[in-house]
Amino acid sequence: MTSMGVSMGRRLGSTVSISLAGDREAVPISRLSFANASERYIEYGGSMTGPFAANIPAIRVIGGKTYVQIEGAKGTLNAYSENMLLGLDNASNLDVSSDTGADPLGGATADKLIENAVDNTHIRWRNIDGLLLGSSYAISGFGKIDERSQVRVTFAGCFNTAYVDFDIVAMTATLAGGVAASYGIRDVGGGYCYWYASKVSEDNGTGTFMIQILNGGVPSYQGITGYGLYLWGMNVVASHYPTSYIKAVATPVTRSADEAFLAAADVPSWLRNTGYKKDLIFMYDSVQLAAEGTDKVIDCFDTTAETIAVKLASNGKIYIDGSVSGNLFTSAVAHTWSAQQTCSISVRYNNGANCVVTTSGFTTGNATQTGTAFAVADGNIYTGMTDAIGSHCNGLMSMWEPL
Repeated sequence: MTSMGVSMGRRLGSTVSISLAGDREAVPISRLSFANASERYIEYGGSMTGPFAANIPAIRVIGGKTYVQIEGAKGTLNAYSENMLLGLDNASNLDVSSDTGADPLGGATADKLIENAVDNTHIRWRNIDGLLLGSSYAISGFGKIDERSQVRVTFAGCFNTAYVDFDIVAMTATLAGGVAASYGIRDVGGGYCYWYASKVSEDNGTGTFMIQILNGGVPSYQGITGYGLYLWGMNVVASHYPTSYIKAVATPVTRSADEAFLAAADVPSWLRNTGYKKDLIFMYDSVQLAAEGTDKVIDCFDTTAETIAVKLASNGKIYIDGSVSGNLFTSAVAHTWSAQQTCSISVRYNNGANCVVTTSGFTTGNATQTGTAFAVADGNIYTGMTDAIGSHCNGLMSMWEPL
């Protein structure tokens, strides 16, 4: 129970706008210094929000807690993300009716893919040049049923051909042929699903990304003029996992990296001296991160003595590195998780002799473990990135909370 003195002290502190030593409330999002030159969108938990204007944090309240979206720079390889007539500029028995349906943001910019009466396949596609051998490419979009409810994504060209089938009613994603790196589908509300698939290129050159309507799982059938489904917000990016939506019009677009940190003057004493807890909702699952092979920064302490980074390794382990001290902590076991799963990490800097790291909410790997004690006496604290604006931990990050 909170003592009356502490309770009254907090009220008094709020009234006269002073900072009390005993104040251990979570850091408010308003204290966060943020920069990103691009507009951004958040898709999470059955709904789509945005756009968030340049240099305004993209935030979402989940379970009463405020999260900020942090992502590295990422660019589309395709143009016309909301115009399927130009975005999928090659066609066979599949037409487009532009801006004829509600989109996931509540507008009316969704295009309908419409089959004709030919007994054959009903496909639209786009060829993208400059793909590289060994690089992974992800295609994603938002789909909504009308007369049809199934769509097939095909990788061809410099890819060894692969097919991924999506059923918007059953919310299933199925590898129908070939090999794909990852794929999935989820409900985003308003009758829409979000679907994605990624694949590693087997050659240098031109990649072909096809969208095909299926009828009862059948790829070739007698079409009915006017029948089809809605498609909106298609992105093709060089990545092992899909990014948040990036709007592209006449040319491909690169979204800038997020820079988010708590300036030294705004860091509360408890965050310096005791430690913190925060929640993370990753954009990728543990398999996708392992395939990418890149470590991600959860938090970075830019102290005078040394820079200390709390990282999520591509092998699923949590570790803490000091620029001078070297490795301070490595979890004994790897963590696994799914995309958009809420995971938690707490870090106590010095428990008398050790640092203490506790993880929870992961599918596997949850534990309390100890490592080398350290201090964060000064400097800025960065969330989801390093002080050099790199190795972004792509996803939604809650603000720091006292232990």
